[in-house]
Amino acid sequence: MPFGSSKAAMMGAAGGSSPVEFSNGSSSTIGDYTYMTYAYSGSVICDSGGEIDLLLVGGGGGSPALTGSNTGGAGGGGVLAGSGIEVEAGTYSLTIGDAGDTSSADNGGDTIINIAGWNLYACGGGYGGYGGWAACSAGGSGTNAGTTTPYQRAGGAGGGGGVWYGYCAGGPGYGQQTYSSGTGTGGGTWSTHQAGNGWGSFNSYNNVGGGGGGGGGNTASSVEGVAGYTWLDGNVYGSGGDGGNSDQSPPASAYGRGAGYHNQASQAGVLIVRYLTDG
Repeated sequence: MPFGSSKAAMMGAAGGSSPVEFSNGSSSTIGDYTYMTYAYSGSVICDSGGEIDLLLVGGGGGSPALTGSNTGGAGGGGVLAGSGIEVEAGTYSLTIGDAGDTSSADNGGDTIINIAGWNLYACGGGYGGYGGWAACSAGGSGTNAGTTTPYQRAGGAGGGGGVWYGYCAGGPGYGQQTYSSGTGTGGGTWSTHQAGNGWGSFNSYNNVGGGGGGGGGNTASSVEGVAGYTWLDGNVYGSGGDGGNSDQSPPASAYGRGAGYHNQASQAGVLIVRYLTDG
């Protein structure tokens, strides 16, 4: 049992506390834990404070062209994971990062919340590079915004480069590091991985766009987008999109996946809060 929840349980036995509880999201239970999912911008309500784990995911990158093209797959949104965080009861404002547009070179949006004395940022994934008639652009690098101290920030993954068969191949977009500055009042242990790079500057005779990098630190090395970050609920977040004309299957992703040839549209970001159901 996490330390904060043990502390809350002991206080509850003495009549001084209640189990952690959140509302205004979508609730599910896995084993001993409640998972509260926030997929839209708005208010996150903590009705009773205590120790939590959380996951924050940025929006996956978009792509200027998908089906039938040699466009690169987009990068997955950055994934920030924290555990053992002490949060107080209150209402917290959440911005969910939008999915990148699937008709233009558009990065995913940043997911942002100030909670437990931390400014938390999960940044958007980079777009897939265009591949078309005598043109082959590089993939976009993931975003890396948010510097208000104290903060924890996960950068977005890079998109794959576009290809024009036998003519040119674009370079990769680059994934961004996870950074921190200062100390939030809620403490916690935080992920430290770097988001993955896209795949690019490969042989133009491959006739395929490059795969997108994953927000969980996985770098693409082929036309297939790579898997993102596997969290405590067993789901994968922030996967990269497949390159155009790929014959691969896209990696699974619950939220934050980049656009790609098979999976098509990119995915928006999310906040998930986990806590012991009975304290």
